[in-house]
Amino acid sequence: MVSDEILFVPQPEYEQLLDIKKKSAALKQTIRRLEQDLMFHAITASNLEKIRDVNEQQREEQYLYNTLLLKNCPGILFYLDLNLNFILGSEMGLDYMNHTSASAKQGMSFGGLLMGVFHNEDIEMLRSHCLYTLSNHEKSDKEYSFLRKDGGTVKMQVETAPAMDEGNECRGVTLVMRDITEISNEREKAVNASKAKSIFLANMSHDIRTPMNAIIGMSEVLLNEPLNENQKSYVNDIMTASLSLLDLINDILDLSKIEEGKLNIVSVEYNLPLLIENVNSMFRYSANQKGIEYHTVRRTEIPEYVVGDDVRVKQILTNIIGNAIKFTSKGSVSFEVHRDDDMLCFDVIDTGTGIHEDDIPKLFMPFYQLHEENHRYVQGSGLGLSITQNLVQLMKGTLNVDSVYGEGSTFRIRLPLESGTPAASARKTAPKAFSFIQAPDAQVLVVDDNAVNLKVAVRLLKLCGIEADTATNGMAAIDKIADKKYDIVFLDHMMPGMDGIQTTRQLRQTGYKPEDLIIIALSANALSGARQLFLDSGMQDFLVKPIDKNVLNEMLIKWLPPEKVLPQPEEMDSSEAFEKARLIQSIDIEQAIRAAKGSHRIFYENLALLRQNLPMIITALENQNIDVKRTIGIMRGLYRLLGSTGAVRLCDAAGKIQEKAQNGDIAGAKALMPQFVSDLQALNQECIGALVPQGEQEA
Repeated sequence: MVSDEILFVPQPEYEQLLDIKKKSAALKQTIRRLEQDLMFHAITASNLEKIRDVNEQQREEQYLYNTLLLKNCPGILFYLDLNLNFILGSEMGLDYMNHTSASAKQGMSFGGLLMGVFHNEDIEMLRSHCLYTLSNHEKSDKEYSFLRKDGGTVKMQVETAPAMDEGNECRGVTLVMRDITEISNEREKAVNASKAKSIFLANMSHDIRTPMNAIIGMSEVLLNEPLNENQKSYVNDIMTASLSLLDLINDILDLSKIEEGKLNIVSVEYNLPLLIENVNSMFRYSANQKGIEYHTVRRTEIPEYVVGDDVRVKQILTNIIGNAIKFTSKGSVSFEVHRDDDMLCFDVIDTGTGIHEDDIPKLFMPFYQLHEENHRYVQGSGLGLSITQNLVQLMKGTLNVDSVYGEGSTFRIRLPLESGTPAASARKTAPKAFSFIQAPDAQVLVVDDNAVNLKVAVRLLKLCGIEADTATNGMAAIDKIADKKYDIVFLDHMMPGMDGIQTTRQLRQTGYKPEDLIIIALSANALSGARQLFLDSGMQDFLVKPIDKNVLNEMLIKWLPPEKVLPQPEEMDSSEAFEKARLIQSIDIEQAIRAAKGSHRIFYENLALLRQNLPMIITALENQNIDVKRTIGIMRGLYRLLGSTGAVRLCDAAGKIQEKAQNGDIAGAKALMPQFVSDLQALNQECIGALVPQGEQEA
């Protein structure tokens, strides 16, 4: 039984009891904190254990990755510390240096790492490479040729890079080495092959151009001789065939220049409509001969004068339109021109054989023609489109092709458009008719080891009134120059003994300054770089073989002392003669321009040739006692001459007279002759009005 009696506790004991109670509460609180701390530390310890496990796993994975990287690295890779001591390396690198993973210890010296393969001199060269990277904190890349201790020579590409930590502190250097011996050898083979090709092209150019110089040069000389019409016609045929062959040679050289990146675009201001008309004149006749229609369409207004390389633009259009006509047997070829903002657009559309879609990329491969078995009748080298595409790209334009096999093709050319001004282009639209300058007092020396080339150059210079001296080698030339002061020396390049370049250098070294002695290279080497080669040797200019009469004329005007060139008689512009020729009723201007391949200058020269020979022909034909053989010969030559000038009606009449004479119908030929001669006399008077300046007509 519990008693309800209240116990009495003395004051001191009571206070002790309260103190014990407070201490007990504080102890319980401390115990609770300790329990909490213990739990926290237990959790922390558990987490740390997990973190250690993760870190250990990551370290193992990282070690595995590093091991795999170094084991499978397809190159020689080393990581070196600040003292260039070995830290890590790829298995391939260690193997190359005759080490194993066991023998390659961390801390191995740089020399110890490489001494198994390389000599000390090469090791020091590599050490300098690495020290440069450590000092400058820069990547470095060089190629070295090393002599291995086994006697072999190896070419290495060595790359070094600073190893920077997260704080951007350099901790060492990474060394990467690649054996490029095989690549270098292949590169050297390619360079040698390119050099061999250049040498071949130079020799080919020289060996072909040398006889071409004789053929074209002698033809040029013959055309300035008093030949009969048959002879002139034959020489013109030789000239035309020779120039066609020269075009092919130039195509090959163009391709070589393009491959070497040495073909330059020369921008001038020119008359665009005139260029288009010249191109059209070249192809209307050939299209008509094949029985196909040829159209030119201007879809928008185009500027009259533009800036660009007119020679190359004409080459592009000639190649594309020529191919379209070549591969079109029926239907039409359309040449469309328009402007699209800042682009000049040419579209050539044909209804020819078309191209398989898979074959379109092959179109622009050099020396390649599609379906040769189907087009054996089509002549060509397979270079035109390849050159065309490269020319368009050089002009920063585009060339695209759409085609359906069996239906036809469309070639789209887009070139950047820059408008020009009439004043700047005036000189190109009104060329002067050609005539040789006259400089009878000029002193000229021609040096060439080829007798025919000497004869060609001498005869062409003689047309300028120049009696040239000759020499057949460099030493003979030096002797002649020592004895006589020459205004110009034309010096062949490839000669036995002392060639043209050696001769020039010796002349310059012995005191003949450029201002005192003009030396012009005379060479059949038309490759890129040839001109610079001659200029660097001390020559002032370069005349390429075959010698072009226009270039020779310009060169003489440029380099001869002005006082030695006689004043030229006043000439009529070929453009002025062209306009006057439109008044000649007997001439079909369109036909004449087609025959002249679009050139007003050639048309003018054909017309001048006709004018020059008409009096002689008329005199011969006025003899009524017709000699059959002679008449046939005269009519054959006259037929070609009249055809070249667009005198279609008279050309047909000459053909009829020739036909009657060949068939023995002398009476029929005689009956046609009076009217024919009368028409020739009228044509002669009209030609005088078109070609002869007013002062000479009155004289």
